[in-house]
Amino acid sequence: MRKLLLLALIPFALSSHAAVKGTYRLEDGKQLQLIYLDPQRIRMTMGEEAQLVLRDGTTWMLSKQAGQWMAMDLKSMGGLMQAVRRPAAIEDQKADEVSMRSLGRTETVAGYEGEVWEIRSGEERYEVVLSDHPDVRELTEGWRYMAEKLASSFGVEAAQQLQEALAAMPARQTGLLRQGNNMILIGIETDVTASDADMPPGTTTMQMPSIPGLN
Repeated sequence: MRKLLLLALIPFALSSHAAVKGTYRLEDGKQLQLIYLDPQRIRMTMGEEAQLVLRDGTTWMLSKQAGQWMAMDLKSMGGLMQAVRRPAAIEDQKADEVSMRSLGRTETVAGYEGEVWEIRSGEERYEVVLSDHPDVRELTEGWRYMAEKLASSFGVEAAQQLQEALAAMPARQTGLLRQGNNMILIGIETDVTASDADMPPGTTTMQMPSIPGLN
């Protein structure tokens, strides 16, 4: 999830909004798909049995159990995870410094040309390819909104990293084509309808269980 959160650090320029659906290939060969209609309607699909759905300010984590989709409020899940961690460990968290530099070359991914950059975060170092194409920038805007929701739900370190690293990001070519070998764009579609970002039909919503001493 750490590298997904780094997507939120890539700034995007305001533009006329268009709904998009983008598919990325992951390092293990699986696919990750994001449908972005607007900041209140986003759906991310991870394989065949996991989804994240952002709808009207609430982010739902979906999992399939015995063929049935179950949804849980992501903020409630994140709050529980933070509650069970040691307070001292939370206070000691320090976000790694993030820096970026252009490598001076271009690369074409899924038919889109982009510029290759190197990101450094702590001891991590990897390449990203960024494009200024409107469709790619729109897709990355959706990733950014989703990553910000993850950061706000899951803790101090992630939120701190988002705040401290924004100044290091480039002010142009803000659409993500490739992130190392972890995420490589396969393609983007613009024929997207409002229902594409909804939860699957028949999804059951669940509440986090009450745990004595934590609620």
